[in-house]
Amino acid sequence: MKNLCKIILINFLLLVLINRPILAAGSNASNWAARILAITAMGEDPINFGGINYVQNLESFYDNNQIGDNCLINDKIFGLLALVASGGASNTQIEQNILEFIISKQEADGGFGWTPSVCPGYWGTASDMTAAAIQALQIAKDNNLANNNLNQAIERAQNYLSDNQDSDGGYGYFGTSDADTTGWVLIALNSLGLSESDQAAKARSYLLSQQNPEDGGFLSYGASNSDTTSHSIVALLGKGWILNVYGANTTSTPSATPIVETSIVNGINFLKKQQDQSGKITGGFGNASQWAAIAFSANNMDLSSIKNPEVSLKDFLLTDIPFSPTPTPTPSPTPTPISTPMPTPTPAPASASVATPTPTPTSVSTPTPTVAAVRTFSTSLSPEVLGETTASATVKNESKIRNQHSSSINFGKIILFVSGLLLIGVALKFWGLKTPIK
Repeated sequence: MKNLCKIILINFLLLVLINRPILAAGSNASNWAARILAITAMGEDPINFGGINYVQNLESFYDNNQIGDNCLINDKIFGLLALVASGGASNTQIEQNILEFIISKQEADGGFGWTPSVCPGYWGTASDMTAAAIQALQIAKDNNLANNNLNQAIERAQNYLSDNQDSDGGYGYFGTSDADTTGWVLIALNSLGLSESDQAAKARSYLLSQQNPEDGGFLSYGASNSDTTSHSIVALLGKGWILNVYGANTTSTPSATPIVETSIVNGINFLKKQQDQSGKITGGFGNASQWAAIAFSANNMDLSSIKNPEVSLKDFLLTDIPFSPTPTPTPSPTPTPISTPMPTPTPAPASASVATPTPTPTSVSTPTPTVAAVRTFSTSLSPEVLGETTASATVKNESKIRNQHSSSINFGKIILFVSGLLLIGVALKFWGLKTPIK
């Protein structure tokens, strides 16, 4: 009976891990943000890439001083990273307000969860999301966004990562390290300038141990994964998700040739083998092409040369449009007062958990980018790009993605609920038989 309890507990924890991408899935704002990071990594213009204004589309999800879903932290983190990477094309006040929102969701232990503690489904802080938050906070600081609690927030999050490193040098869930979490943490340490620290060295050593010797990919849940491999390559190169801030004079110039370290070469070759004939990178959690584009760019590779056999990854990104939003027009951002320093930032009130308004097929009205006066182009999605009329494609894609997302979440919750009941039942039976009544 005791062994049965252990088996059920292990299976339950595995189900939680496997369903983590489902239960914490990002909204459409995250898809646009990831694409902006890929576009700027290539040195391309995020307000005119393939005729699409990606910054405007991302900012159209801005509502109530935050972006995306009120109960998902990753929307805000990746949204802020993408807007900062867009340089002068983005609205600084929106960036400032998102920064304020992120800091307000830092938990008492210094970490960040996939959802704020005020929202349903909160299940604690996590090293991966804390690492992502660190990168957003540090990038905000480096690009002159201000908040009285910013330095303290970075320090507390950094201490959280120091306290949660596993004995094998990695990071993960329930005391078990994994390459996904460890890669994100190493990227955060890179952004803090700690790539040569003992903490980073241990994380790097663990990450290298998770590279599959058979195909060069990095393991996620026992199998090589494109997303995991892309993040690992960026982490091992000592870089972050923002490779370039578009239009900034401080944009770093990459070296002339790619890195030839064996682990990097093997990882790059794995990603190339995942490319299909459309130019898309497969074998990931959903945004594999975007993250692979960042990994290739971090290794100083031209995405036009990544082909299988004729269509390049850059061609795919130019024609593959993320889920097309038709959201409510973006309200003018309200300046957020600079808060006074405090030991622990106070979480936002419960009203922050109100769901994001359902997009309506109205025209997008966003804060005008500062460079709009010198850049004019069409932001509509042409029928040639979508293969059908824009309105039809929007409705069909919106319905398809919403249904898939809802079904995935419901299926994951059912599995977790049934497993939990089974675990509790067996545990009660075991303890009821073996524990004397006092």
